Order: sequence, then structure tokens, then C-alpha cells
Amino acid sequence: MQIIRYWLYCNMAELKRPKNLKPRLFQILAFLLGLMLSLLVGLGILRYYHNQKAPRFFGNYVVEGFVPHPYLGYAPTANAKLHSCKTINNDTVYCVQYTLDANGQRVVPVNDTASKHVLFFGCSFTYGEGVNDEETFAYRLGTQRADLQIHNYAYSGYGPQQMLAKLEYGRLHQYVTEPDGYLVYVLLPEHVYRASGEPYYIQGWGSSSPHYAFDADTLKYYESHMAWRPAYTSWHRFLGWSGLGSIFTQLPSVYEQTDINLTVAICVKAKEQYLSRFPNGRFVVAMFPVEQSEVEVGQIMASLKDAGIEVWDLHTDLRMADRYTIPNDNHPSSEAHKEIARLLSKLIK
Repeated sequence: MQIIRYWLYCNMAELKRPKNLKPRLFQILAFLLGLMLSLLVGLGILRYYHNQKAPRFFGNYVVEGFVPHPYLGYAPTANAKLHSCKTINNDTVYCVQYTLDANGQRVVPVNDTASKHVLFFGCSFTYGEGVNDEETFAYRLGTQRADLQIHNYAYSGYGPQQMLAKLEYGRLHQYVTEPDGYLVYVLLPEHVYRASGEPYYIQGWGSSSPHYAFDADTLKYYESHMAWRPAYTSWHRFLGWSGLGSIFTQLPSVYEQTDINLTVAICVKAKEQYLSRFPNGRFVVAMFPVEQSEVEVGQIMASLKDAGIEVWDLHTDLRMADRYTIPNDNHPSSEAHKEIARLLSKLIK
């Protein structure tokens, strides 16, 4: 640091000396070039240390698990077996396999005698990141209830906006043949940030995700955050790439009611879309049992209920103790998926 200060002092002193114009211009350009090179070197060092601390993923999940999708932003490759190993400081956190069907959904039991469907939407917690196919709560529920055909539309990094986009632009009626049943969106409080487009989300994987924004009293669909706010998103993508985002960007300490209102509006519109196809169905938001402030969870649930959304409070029934999370990872363990399947089986009539 002292060397940099001395270099700046010497250059600024040179710039102040009265000389003819050409040498002065040369010195200014040299100063600016040196400053730019110093910034680039600093960013390179920061990015290196940022990447060193980040978890590492191995397997074809990294490549085939995040391919561009026309209205969801990204999705996994259909008809694939994705292998994923996560390590931190060369220590293995998990090594698992994700099997996907022809529709890009994670495999679940096929129940030919099922009279009802259950459509799950949500993020990696519902998809089952970190556990094998037969360990997810969606798969377990399918083995416990032969009267239900499960469809798992959740995926890593998704939020409520992908649920609504799937209902608006997907062809669920071609894949879901049971006349009635349930749509269950498994909500983590953090999904409020994904719906509103908080900086931490668009600095990483979320910039390609679809976005819904209020246009007067209606929701307007944007194919990506880049399409919604290109300059703002580009800036935050740079912060995420450089590693500066992890230093200067912090999650808000409280959930803004305006952001909660947007999440609720997305759920309300998703409910309308679902019931227009399945009039006898039930649209439910299940609050996932994460370690979160009771005030924050209560605030979100109250807003959903006020808007006429049915809420299942899994947060109260199950707390994520150590045995319910994967060691060195915040995703639910196989034991947690087992307990969630048990709770859902009691709630689904």
C-alpha cells in the first residue's frame, strides 16, 4: 500500500510541474494507463481468492444442468443422468445422481392407478439437490401414495416466477392427465428476493431468469432480468464476476412489503392459471421449514392468506436441526426429505 501511495505521489508531483504540452499529455496518459493496469491486477487477485473460497462442482451437472430455456431462463437437459459432486476445500460434501425424464423433470414413481396429481414447484430444496433420486420428498411421496401422480417441476435456483412462466407458457395439459389434484409451491422466504430481483440473485445465476413486474395493476412478463433492466443487470453481473458483489452487496435485513406483495401477486396469478385448467384442483403454498425469523415467516404467510392463498405451515411442524441438513451444506438431508414426505402425505387428502 505504501508503494502505491509513493507511486501516486511521484506521478501527481510530475503532473504539477510546468512543462510543455506534449510531455504533459504523455504523463497523463501514462498515469491513467498505470491506474487502469493496477485496477485490473487488483480485480484479478480478488476474483482468484473469491473462486478459491467458493464451493466446486464436478460432473456433467455443471454443463448439462443449466441449458438456455425459452421462457424459464434455464433448465436441465431432458432424458439425462446428471452426476454432481460438490467439494469445499477438497473435502467432498456429496456425490449424487439426478435422473431426468423426457420433460426435464426429476424422476418420480409412475402410478398408473393415480386419481389425482400433485405438481411441485420450487427451488433446489424441492428438486432435491444433494440427494439421490429416490431420497427426494417428491419421490418418497409417490411411493407412499399410489393414488397420487407426482410431477416435480422444481429446479435449482428457481423462484415463483418460473412457476408462473411454466403455467402461462408451458403445456401442462399434455403431461398432466389426472383431472384434479394439487399444485404445491414450496416457498422459502428467500424466494421473495428472487421474485423481486435483488442484486445477489442477478449477480449470479438469476440474471437469465424471467421476471414479472407491476405495470399499473397487472403483472408484466419479461423474458429475463436483462430484458427488464439491462444496464442495472449488466453492472451487477460485473460485480458478481469480479467478486466485488460478495463484498459490497448484502442481503436486506428485512423483507420489504413491496417485495412480498410482488411474490404474492405472482402466486395469485399462478393460482388463476392453474384453476383455469384444473377447476377442481387446490393451489397451495407450503412454507419450507428453514431457520428463519418468526416475524418474517409470519409476515409472508399473512400476506398470502390475505390474498386468498391456502398456506401449509411446514415451518412450524419441522425445524431444520443438524440431522436435517447436509453437512457443510444448507440443503435438506435425506432424513429431512423423509419427514417432509410424511407431513405432506398427511396434508394431501
